[in-house]
Amino acid sequence: MLTKSMRLLSGVIAGVIFIGLGTSNVFSKESLERKISSGRMLYGNYCASCHQMDGAGIGSYYPPLAKSDFIKGNKERAIEVVGYGLSEPITVNGHHYNGFMPSMYLTNEQIAEVLTFIYNSWGNEGGEVTEELVDQVLGK
Repeated sequence: MLTKSMRLLSGVIAGVIFIGLGTSNVFSKESLERKISSGRMLYGNYCASCHQMDGAGIGSYYPPLAKSDFIKGNKERAIEVVGYGLSEPITVNGHHYNGFMPSMYLTNEQIAEVLTFIYNSWGNEGGEVTEELVDQVLGK
């Protein structure tokens, strides 16, 4: 049989666990929102001149990032393009592009932020690109 102090202690422990579980979602949501906000600023500075602020791209020169089938479901490829650049022909949403995209020389954290912004904008699938995934893909 539990004593009064043991019941009190078990209640406190359960409360701490409950609060901890509840706040982890709040922190991860705040973290995602912070990452999207930082990514929006990086996108404006490094990407928008070619891909436009609305992600629509420019004609046959620069592909759209909005509702892009090129990045959909392939975070690793998106990481490689931002990390290393791109100099080969690609097809995006049924249109062919043969331009050149230089590496942006961003940190892995910045790559995660800008891609998280892109994945959560303009009708893309959502989700988060983590710095750990960028480290893994780029080997840094």
